[in-house]
Amino acid sequence: MTFGAAVEVDTSGGTPRLKIKMDPRWGEFWAVYAGGTGTQSLTFVHTVAEPNTAPTGIAVLANTLAANGGTIRSAAGAGADLAHAGLGHDPKHKVDWRRAAAATAAAPTVTGVAVVSDAGSDDTYVLGDVIRIGVTFSEAVAVDTSGGAPRLTIDMDPAHWGAKQAGYEGGTGTSRLIFAHTVVRPNISTQGIAVLASTLEGNGGTIRSAATGVDANLAHAGLGHDPKHMVDWRPELSVADAEAREGTDPAVEFQVSLSRAATETVTVDYATADGTAVAGEDYTATSGTLTFAVGEIAKTVAVPVLDDSHDEGRESFAFRLSNATGARIADGEATGTIANADPVPKAWLARFGRSVAEQGVAAVRDRLAAGRAPGFRGRIAGQPLPDGAGTETGTADGGTQEDPFALPAFTEDERRAFLALLALETGEGGEDDGGLEDGATEEDGGTAPVDVLTGTSFDLVQDTDGGLSFGFWGRAARSGFDGREGDLAIDGEATTAMLGTDWKRRDTLFGLMLFRSRGEGGYAGPAGAGRIEADLSGLVPWAGRRMDGAPTLWGAVGTGRGEMALTPEGGDPVASGLRWSMAAAGADGVPATVAALGDAEIRWRADALATRTSSDALDGLAVTSAGTSRLRLGLEAAWTRALATGTTLSPRLEFGLRHDGGDSETGFGLEAGGGLRLEDPGHGLSVSLDGRALALHEDGNLKDWGLAVSLSWDPRPETLLGPSVVATRGWGGASSGGVAALLDPETLPGIDGGTGGGSGSLGLEMAWGTDLSGWRHGMTGSAYGRVSGSPDVEALRLGWRTAPDMGQGKSPDHDFWLEPGTGEGAGIGAGLKWSAERRRVRSSTGIDFGAREGGGLEAGFRLTREW
Repeated sequence: MTFGAAVEVDTSGGTPRLKIKMDPRWGEFWAVYAGGTGTQSLTFVHTVAEPNTAPTGIAVLANTLAANGGTIRSAAGAGADLAHAGLGHDPKHKVDWRRAAAATAAAPTVTGVAVVSDAGSDDTYVLGDVIRIGVTFSEAVAVDTSGGAPRLTIDMDPAHWGAKQAGYEGGTGTSRLIFAHTVVRPNISTQGIAVLASTLEGNGGTIRSAATGVDANLAHAGLGHDPKHMVDWRPELSVADAEAREGTDPAVEFQVSLSRAATETVTVDYATADGTAVAGEDYTATSGTLTFAVGEIAKTVAVPVLDDSHDEGRESFAFRLSNATGARIADGEATGTIANADPVPKAWLARFGRSVAEQGVAAVRDRLAAGRAPGFRGRIAGQPLPDGAGTETGTADGGTQEDPFALPAFTEDERRAFLALLALETGEGGEDDGGLEDGATEEDGGTAPVDVLTGTSFDLVQDTDGGLSFGFWGRAARSGFDGREGDLAIDGEATTAMLGTDWKRRDTLFGLMLFRSRGEGGYAGPAGAGRIEADLSGLVPWAGRRMDGAPTLWGAVGTGRGEMALTPEGGDPVASGLRWSMAAAGADGVPATVAALGDAEIRWRADALATRTSSDALDGLAVTSAGTSRLRLGLEAAWTRALATGTTLSPRLEFGLRHDGGDSETGFGLEAGGGLRLEDPGHGLSVSLDGRALALHEDGNLKDWGLAVSLSWDPRPETLLGPSVVATRGWGGASSGGVAALLDPETLPGIDGGTGGGSGSLGLEMAWGTDLSGWRHGMTGSAYGRVSGSPDVEALRLGWRTAPDMGQGKSPDHDFWLEPGTGEGAGIGAGLKWSAERRRVRSSTGIDFGAREGGGLEAGFRLTREW
């Protein structure tokens, strides 16, 4: 402290002092007089003690000099004026009580350098990202940034971008300090950043030991370029996954976007690549170059989808970016998914599964209504089998009084159809030759077993001593279906062979049916066409209760397995496993005569049916599960009127209400039908007209109808002699059969646009029987001609057969026939068969000939003996 003149200091009463200031948290301290009396300058001192620190330097507070009991006087004895100016904090006079202890302490050293930030999944820092470097010391250090912030040098590439500084961010008081750099334009490091060795510097700040205050040794090793920490300030290009629905969306649209608007033109190439979806089949291969103008951030690329009709499930392909300029590719591959909900094979399977179930339900109903008289009864292709006496009856009881279970004599066609039925073989798609007569082909006019099998059935019943009636039966059924799903037309046919057994005790029946079904059909629409085949085998257990005077109740369940093959037009077939299940229940009312309706016989019928048909997933075909449901109620009224001439007139009316659900036609519908039959026994004449139609249905595509006219003339029905004519002409589906036919139509909507159930059928047989008793007693000979087709003539047979007249017992029979080719099968066929039975040994011999239109002859000889 300097005065204007020499002063004298007296400390006998106290020692003068001066106030100094350190960091605010430590408050103010006194510097006491130490010497200088008799001069102009006095010295005041303060000894540094714990915890004195003043990192910014000490300050002297103004006007704080005080005598403190002592005196400061001039040489003349006058008291000195103690007022004075202060001194600000002086960094050249810092205070740190710890420095005394650190005089011999070691300096902290750098033990490691590492990049501690995460560059993301693409290992790249983009514009605005922060790169962080961690520097680890041998002990905790304290950082003082009052004079400047320490920093570290990092290196990028190419070289002309130079080195960049990472400034101190935090970590004081710990052993690791963090240095940070924010990516700006034009920072790029395609090889990854590097940390230059020994570039850590205080930059005006200090890094010291937190314990001793000793300055740290900042020398350190560097880090080489690390590809996990690349840098690119340019905008990022990415492409998003996209999806489209086949048949609904014209294309899969991919959006290619920039992370921010570009300041210069950006280009990028793109191209598609196959996955489960195949270019040319499922989508159109697409490639090209996108250009983003300044300011643009998004572009769209459309990849056209190719539609077909079959359900392939969800298919995918890749969309890839490459060769970008002015931007970098962050996400360069996307997946394009084609969601497929095409109706094939689902729509076809729904109808096929329903048809099989309806055939099974019809068989169950027939078994409940069938008589239980012991014996054998059968039909082949709709014709009753002759009984043991050589006669034909409506039930075709094949037994005799000696043996009620004896089987009748079969023609060759009948034998093959009957055995096919027993083998549960539909006659199509098997391993044999298709079941044609030896030496003939379908084109040559031969008879395919599926044609003979249809309408074939048998029933064998036996009573036991315990009151149990045992039945063994078989039958075949064939029905068609067609429908529409939008612009797609579907058609098909199901042929089913059924074999069953049942037991009846009092009023209750239990049964088990085995079946094999063969389905064939196709689909056609704007997206393409193809064929579908299905082969299904399964079982149906059922039960029913039939009591006199009470409704008949029944229920059935079923399950089956098989295979399906779908063949697109011009493509390879795709095969898949098939699963089928069904459940059904119903009731049939007891016929009742209602006097108020003119003594009409009224009966009702109700049932419910549900099916589920599924296929397995394979390449090119998705898992398919199709279900259908049906609720029905039908009512029938029939009258019989005898006219004065002996002619009988039988009109009838039918009405049905139904509801269809599931994956085929859906909604409520009203059906109506009727018929008129005229019979004149005196002239052997019978004429009938039958028709039915689906009058209303919520599904406008569901149209179903049937109409048929038939005529039968046989003036001598008790014998085979004389003329006989049977003619039928049908249009659409089933036209008659009571309420059962009304609710079980043969056909559904037509592929011809829904105008009806199809083209119908044509049948005509004319025969003239003559008496051959002069040759052999009781024998007759008949010349016959038969034509059939749908609707045109497809088969023509001319022949001569000999057989015992009705009631004349068993005698050998013969049949000679000639079939000129018709339609597309313009060949010719001929044959000769004769058969006889003696002592329960049946013999049958046949010779067949065939000639094809394009050349080639076939001949066959057949000898059969059965015991």
